[in-house]
Amino acid sequence: MNKIFSSDNKVFVFLSKVFDLMLLGLIWLLLCIPVITIVPCTTAIYYTIVKVVRKERSYLLKEFWHSFTLNFKQGAVLSLIYVIFAAIMYFDFQIVSQMFTENSKYANTMIGVFIAISVFAVFTALYVYPILSRFTIKTGTLLRMAFLLSMRHFLTTILMVLALAAMAVLVYYVLVTYVAVPLFLIIPSFYVFIISFPMERILKKYMPKVEESDEESGVDHWYND
Repeated sequence: MNKIFSSDNKVFVFLSKVFDLMLLGLIWLLLCIPVITIVPCTTAIYYTIVKVVRKERSYLLKEFWHSFTLNFKQGAVLSLIYVIFAAIMYFDFQIVSQMFTENSKYANTMIGVFIAISVFAVFTALYVYPILSRFTIKTGTLLRMAFLLSMRHFLTTILMVLALAAMAVLVYYVLVTYVAVPLFLIIPSFYVFIISFPMERILKKYMPKVEESDEESGVDHWYND
């Protein structure tokens, strides 16, 4: 019996990680309800998945709350920026769509521009929360860094977009068919878990080198493991 629940038992370790991902998914869904908490929540779930679920450091709820509170103010501002941006894009699409009867050529051009802007905004958003979970930088610098990384690592960006699209389709299927509803809880956290592997390889390239003085002082550079 002890072997079944042993920390070395691969099945138990797997089920434990699945439970952690489901718990994080539930917390994320509940805390995202106010909308302006989406970025700090997503930042916290990324930070916790990398540090606790993957690196097996510290405790799940402790690290989630630590990241959430630490990045709440800046994350809320970023959430508000994206909400305003989405609203502007939505109304612009509505206005331009009404122009088809008058000037379809102009309308097609504008819709193409809006789509391009929206795509680049999504690219940037995919890097915002991992960067926020790791660096302390100003909001403008963060957005600029997120955009530049999304362009510099374009192939990884495309793969993450495809994974995001697959997740959206799966969420829609679960909600429409009511099949495997508990699966809905793990979808967001599982997506973050999957994309954290290429994302961590990218972030490590921009992390400052660990000095010997830091190692001697006992600073835990867990992200370098």
